[in-house]
Amino acid sequence: MGRWAQRRRNGGGPQTVKYMVEATITSATTSEVRYNLPVVPSDFGIASFGSTPSGEIESSLAQVNATTIEITWGGPVTGDVNVEYTGTNFGFAQGQVLDYT
Repeated sequence: MGRWAQRRRNGGGPQTVKYMVEATITSATTSEVRYNLPVVPSDFGIASFGSTPSGEIESSLAQVNATTIEITWGGPVTGDVNVEYTGTNFGFAQGQVLDYT
């Protein structure tokens, strides 16, 4: 019989891609988004988030804790169903859409 492959695979180190894990509407014009890894508002560019179906984009971001940011929207999002990350920042999963909980 032949030999089994002896090659070892490297990797499995710490996770480096940041992605949204939970989004919650907290008031008529704010929501909170929790990430899998620490984030700060300066990680994001202008207009990196949208809320659907209202089409609102964020007007400002604030830190809640190490992994959570608060998004203030330009108008009400109370009837919306999901938040979308449309930014292209390095280290973030692209084109994320997450339903509000």
